[in-house]
Amino acid sequence: MASSSGSSGSGVRKRAAHIIGRLYGAVRRSTCEQHFNEFHPFHLKLSEVAWGVARSDPEMQKQLLTFFPCGSSKDR
Repeated sequence: MASSSGSSGSGVRKRAAHIIGRLYGAVRRSTCEQHFNEFHPFHLKLSEVAWGVARSDPEMQKQLLTFFPCGSSKDR
């Protein structure tokens, strides 16, 4: 098994939480409140996507997260 320094359960949980915050914040900032609230597939699948990304190759995580920048409040 290929493992990196962050492959522990707690490391994956921390990365998943960070990814959820990044994706949530970026999508929230890019839509009006009504459309964000009505974006049900996003809300339903956000955790699943974040866990998948958190378990992926660190380089892939880095590349993906460039599309979802942090907002004015860092590490949301």
